[in-house]
Amino acid sequence: MRAFRAQHADDLAPAHLGEEFTVPRLMAHVQGELVFGDTDILMEYHDWSLTDHPARLTKTEFDIVETTDTFEIDLDGNRLSISAADSSEQLSLDIDVDDWTPNSLVRWLDGKVRDQWIGQAELLAWLSDVVTYLNRERDIPLSQLMRCKFILARKLNEKIRGFRQMERDKVYQMNLFGPEARIEVSFDDGIRFFDEMYFDVQKYRGMYKFKHHFMGPDEVPTFDSKDGGEEVKCALALDALPGLKYWTRNVSRHPNSFSLPTSTDKFYPDFVAVMEDGRLLVVEYKGKQLSPEESRDSREKELIGQQWAKASEGKAVFVMATMERGDPKEVREQAMAALGR
Repeated sequence: MRAFRAQHADDLAPAHLGEEFTVPRLMAHVQGELVFGDTDILMEYHDWSLTDHPARLTKTEFDIVETTDTFEIDLDGNRLSISAADSSEQLSLDIDVDDWTPNSLVRWLDGKVRDQWIGQAELLAWLSDVVTYLNRERDIPLSQLMRCKFILARKLNEKIRGFRQMERDKVYQMNLFGPEARIEVSFDDGIRFFDEMYFDVQKYRGMYKFKHHFMGPDEVPTFDSKDGGEEVKCALALDALPGLKYWTRNVSRHPNSFSLPTSTDKFYPDFVAVMEDGRLLVVEYKGKQLSPEESRDSREKELIGQQWAKASEGKAVFVMATMERGDPKEVREQAMAALGR
């Protein structure tokens, strides 16, 4: 095998020759510990309570309007009209039923409104405050709330998810971008790229033959765009980049792939390359309609990518690439500029 590899070294892909490389992982110092810079992990070090957020729904968020034989539920400005199939059988919305009490509604909501990070006692207290506010302060009859309880539960679940996202935004900014943030990268805890790491991924079988893919021209993971699409053109630009050693697709959501955190989740940059000078080049491609100037999501990805590159102390470069004119030369120019060439 050694003799075969030596004889055909120029024909074999770097990965097939046993080469590997590591992309460092973003780390953050939190409460005296060095942890992975993932928002989910950062949240584990963040204490927050549902009681820190208002236990109320405003009229613009949730309202019930009764008419003669129907009632409308106004949810965030979208009205749902409900009426009885037979108006003679319809109960008046303000007539109470024996077991319709604030506590019974709270107990029912407790079974429908769930968050694994919120204790039941805390949730029950918050739900009780919500029901009290709607019933007493907003003057919505309990009977109306009971009849609309499924829609109310859905809205409260959305409300709590919104509170959680507010806390995630706060933690993300504070630990990765704030004035007290201490971040670094770790090669020891980094993501290793190796032969057959994408053995279970569909391969590209298009019209182009890539010359410098890490795993060889027949082992390029398939692209999200059609053959000849912008993502493929971006790959062609990387494949011909001066000073390139090799590159690879970084498959989204694959357990072996490299990712960077966002406030909502994480993202997987489209391409990872190794340059002849040893630097890593990470490229995220966005169509011009999703460029950082046009998209909040793209801006967030570019910011964390640049933060990761800065923490690498010159060992890595991040590029948010786009093509205004659909010309791969634009990607080449952006990559070369980021590499300082």
